[in-house]
Amino acid sequence: MRLLIAHDVARWKWNQKRPIEDRKREQELLLKVRQQAVSHSLEPDRVAAFFQAQIEAGKLIQTVDFQNWQKQGIKSFPHVPDLNQTLRPSLDKLNTEFLFALTELTPVLGCPQIRELIQSRSQAIIQGDGIVQEVQSLAISPLLQFQSTSCKVGNLSNGIVGY
Repeated sequence: MRLLIAHDVARWKWNQKRPIEDRKREQELLLKVRQQAVSHSLEPDRVAAFFQAQIEAGKLIQTVDFQNWQKQGIKSFPHVPDLNQTLRPSLDKLNTEFLFALTELTPVLGCPQIRELIQSRSQAIIQGDGIVQEVQSLAISPLLQFQSTSCKVGNLSNGIVGY
């Protein structure tokens, strides 16, 4: 879902003649999720890596959008949701949901069967307009980096299905 919002973010940036990359905003987000990671008893670097991957995947989608719109000669889009009033609050809500999901999944993310499940389910779950395999792979790559010494996996498929 977060990646699908990238299209509306791109439309807003296109209309406002803003660049795709906003390093200041990215750094603010990464600092915020690092702080939230601590309160969720998560490793801040891992959480930041996950969100950095989401940012980069979103930028890939936006870049393709910009290239297509430039080729098509599109000047602007009508009725685009406002970045600050609508889109960022939606993204913030999704970020919080991701943090809760990471809290539940972190103990088993290093298990081979969970990594396999993430890889196979990501193709079905992370899809939509502009979400190509490169975007999918980038979005899940930090989840596949976890190592685990204990792999006591119960019935987690419901948690991952909603990923």
